[in-house]
Formats: sequence, structure tokens, C-alpha cells
Amino acid sequence: MANLVKEYAAADASRKVDLIYKHFSVFLRAVDSRTAGLMYLIENEKISNKRAEEGELGVKVKKSSRSDPTANKAINNVITREALIACDFSGGILEGTDREEEFRREAYILKGMRQDYDLFTRQVECLDETNRKIFISYINRSKSTVEIADEIGIGLEAARNRIYKIKVEVKEHMLEYMEGRL
Repeated sequence: MANLVKEYAAADASRKVDLIYKHFSVFLRAVDSRTAGLMYLIENEKISNKRAEEGELGVKVKKSSRSDPTANKAINNVITREALIACDFSGGILEGTDREEEFRREAYILKGMRQDYDLFTRQVECLDETNRKIFISYINRSKSTVEIADEIGIGLEAARNRIYKIKVEVKEHMLEYMEGRL
């Protein structure tokens, strides 16, 4: 699912909606997993850099701004999941890392993915009850098109058309929000 984050970051708004639709049932799990991975990378880099500075890794201690007690305290700050999700980098939580910009960029991508997913679910919630149930069943892959058709008493082709129309409606509304038209 790491590829999902990379693909999402490079995608235009239309492709982002398609990616949410395609990976709906695992989308947030992928974002949460990558968020946890990012936290792990940040914390390990901070620990490794601090140990190197203190000479624990057999590296000569380099005198720099990090030898300042305030900076060392900042290095020890632990990044929380909530701070990372909110992209709140106050308190020096990235201090002591060599890849601060890379970490920031990825955190903002993950935040954007969460916001877009929330927007998608809000758009689905705006559907009438029947269409919402149909669409949620379909995107969660809990029911096939045949099962949906049987459940609502329409033919298979009519069910496919209805799902397609719902998908187009949700996508159009999302794009209006994402592109700032609403």
C-alpha cells in the first residue's frame, strides 16, 4: 500500500477520487499504516542522530547547534500520531532529523489523503438512503452487482447503470470541492 501513497501524491484531483473509490475499503488503513511508518522513521532517525552526537555509535561527537541543551531537549520530543496527522510540527518534533522536509511533505500528503477520504464519505452520506446503501455495499465489496440488483428488484444492467450514475455524481461533487468550485 506504500505505492498508493506515492500514486496519490502524483495524481490529479480526478485520479485521486478514482483511487479512493478503487481502494475504499483499505484506504484509511493504508494511510494509518504509512502514518505509523513515518512516525517510526522520524523517531528512529532522531534517536540514531542523538546517539551519534553523544558518541554512542563510535562516531566522534561533532560540536554544533545540537550540543545546545535546548536543542537536545527538542530532539527528545516525541512525535504523537495526532500531531503528525494534524501536521503540527511545533515543539521541535522534527528537530534532530536530517530529512525534515521529506518528513513534512509526506505528513502533508497523508493529511490530504485523510481529508479527501473524509470528503468522499461526506459526499456518499449526501446520497438518498437507497443509493447510499447500494453504493456503500458496492465500494466495500460486500455485495456484488448481481446481489444488489436482486436486493432492489431491478435487472443487472439497470443496477450497473445505477451504480455508475452514483459514482459519477459523487465524483463530480468531489471534484467541485477539490477544485474550489464549491
